[in-house]
Amino acid sequence: MKQETRTNRGLLVLLVMILAIGLTMGLNTKNTYASSNPSLTMGNQGVIFLGEFGDSIQTIKLRNLPEDVTSITWKSDKPKTASIDKMYKNKASASVEGLKPGIAKITATITYWADVTNEDGEEDVAEKTCTATKTVIVKEANGIKSLKIGKASAKFPKENSGWVSHIFNNEKGKLKVSMNKGWKLSSMTFKDGKTKKTVKNGSMINSKKTISELYVTVKDSSTKASYKAKILVEKYDIWKITYGKMKKNTYLDSWMEFANHTGDRDLLIKYNKKAKASDPSKFKNVQDLTNKLGGYDAKRKGNVITLKVYCNKSYPKTYVYWNNPGKGCKVEYIKKVK
Repeated sequence: MKQETRTNRGLLVLLVMILAIGLTMGLNTKNTYASSNPSLTMGNQGVIFLGEFGDSIQTIKLRNLPEDVTSITWKSDKPKTASIDKMYKNKASASVEGLKPGIAKITATITYWADVTNEDGEEDVAEKTCTATKTVIVKEANGIKSLKIGKASAKFPKENSGWVSHIFNNEKGKLKVSMNKGWKLSSMTFKDGKTKKTVKNGSMINSKKTISELYVTVKDSSTKASYKAKILVEKYDIWKITYGKMKKNTYLDSWMEFANHTGDRDLLIKYNKKAKASDPSKFKNVQDLTNKLGGYDAKRKGNVITLKVYCNKSYPKTYVYWNNPGKGCKVEYIKKVK
């Protein structure tokens, strides 16, 4: 009898343990959704560079998405720094546009159907939401402090000035590049016509063509992101502009003619006595005109402005002239290129 009592108690304890385990399992499986770990990826270390050398729009992509996605929404916590267009709703990738230097967090919210086990132990489906975030850094592409070939210095115009980075150089000379703090020089390539070669700081540059290209790859030391700068190496002629009496519709113009006799306007800057310093299309006096011709290495002496202009050794040929000039307005072409 005692043996039977012990056996019954043992069975009772076992049943209680099984029931407890079953309840615990039921609680753990209630609303247990299929796991998902989506992530966001963006090239160039998640850095967007602004300016002439930067690519202000980068693609950001979702990885490891769950099955049965019903919606995807995108958001930037600082849309004035980096924004996403609303057109990318419900898409697994989006374009991030850098607008001003700073840091923004991009969030993708994903809603999807997942298999679940309900309280009764039956299979079911339920809607679940998960998110993925990515920190995006927006920086100015201003790694190069200075670049010279011999005595000639490169010009790096401000954004929206209408100029591209270039260096006027007619002579053979040593290449010298210096970097701003926090930046490193990665590599350089010089392309002269069909000839392309790797060059280093201190290499001798000798252009055969009237226009060549120097590519400088620059790395940001803090983020390890990089960008490639393109600097045009141009042979030049000298032009002299005499500033005379201005009329209401007087403007300085230039025309670039190609070998097939088609052409393209290269410069158009009009006189306006109320012109603002920030407006590159208008000038109000001789000094203002000189300042706005900075991309031509403009130098002023009295009413005479000296310019360096892409040379006329071969096509395209450039013509600079006053349109509707007043008294004393002149243009003189002085060929200098070898």
